[in-house]
Amino acid sequence: MNFKTLMTTLLTTSLLAAPAMAEEAAAETGVKFSGFVDASLFSVLASEAEDPEFFDGFSLGLDQVELDIEAAGTGSLTVRTDLNFFPGAGAASFDSLVEQSYAEYSMGDSGFYPQVGKRNAPIGIEALDPVDMYQYSQGLIFTNATPSNLNGVFLGWSDGGLSALVWGTNDWDTPKTAGKPSTGARFEYAFDAGHVGLSSTYSLATEALMVDLDAKAGFGDFTAFAEGNYGSASDVDTTGFLVKGNYALTSDFSATVRYDMLTVDDVASSSITG
Repeated sequence: MNFKTLMTTLLTTSLLAAPAMAEEAAAETGVKFSGFVDASLFSVLASEAEDPEFFDGFSLGLDQVELDIEAAGTGSLTVRTDLNFFPGAGAASFDSLVEQSYAEYSMGDSGFYPQVGKRNAPIGIEALDPVDMYQYSQGLIFTNATPSNLNGVFLGWSDGGLSALVWGTNDWDTPKTAGKPSTGARFEYAFDAGHVGLSSTYSLATEALMVDLDAKAGFGDFTAFAEGNYGSASDVDTTGFLVKGNYALTSDFSATVRYDMLTVDDVASSSITG
C-alpha cells in the first residue's frame, strides 16, 4: 500500500466515522434536532362570468422551513432555539429568522422554572407554527388581538395540573423596547381531555390591557375549542370570540370548522373557516 492509498483509506474511514461520532456527542450532551417543512398547493377557482377558463392551474409553494435545536446541559439547564425561514417573504431580518431562543432552568421538585429570552406567547387557543394547528390559517383573535412572541424574563410554576407563568417583556413581537416594559401572566388548569386558561398582558408604557380566556375539551374523536378576548388601548376597545370544532377522521386526517368575530369600537368583522 503506497502513501496515497493509505491517506485515502484513512480519510474514508474518518468520513464514515464522523456521523457516528456526531450522534454519540449529541447523545452525551442531550442535543435534540427537530423541525418541519411547510409546502402548499394553491389554485384559484372563479365563476365563468369572472373568468371563462374557470381553472387556471396550480401554484406550488415552499412557505416555511424550520429547524429546532434543544440542548440539555449539565444539571437542570436547557437551551432552545427555533430557526425559521420564509422563502416567499423577501429579505429576512434577524428577528424573523429566530422564532424562539431562550434558556430555562428547572428548580427541581419545587416546580419552579425561570426562562430568559424570546419565546412563543403562551396566550390563546391557536398556535404560530402550522404543525401545531388544526387548520391552515389563524383566526382574527390570534392575528389581531394577541401577541405571537414575547422577549424578556419569565417565571413559571407547575404541578402537572395547575400551572402559572408571569413575565416582564418588551412590547408585543418587538425584539427590544426603550423605556417601560410590559407585564403579563397566564394561569391554566389542565385535565385529561383539555384545559382552561386565563392570560393577560399590560403595557406600562401605553397602559394597553389585554385579557384572554381559552378552553379546550375532547370528547372521543371530537375536540371543541373556545376563546374570548378583550383589549383596551388608546381609547379603543376590542372584544372577540372564537369557537372551533375538530373531528378526527383517521389517525392522520381530520376536519375542522371555525367561526370567530372581532369587534373594534362597535365595528365587527368575522370569518368562517372549514
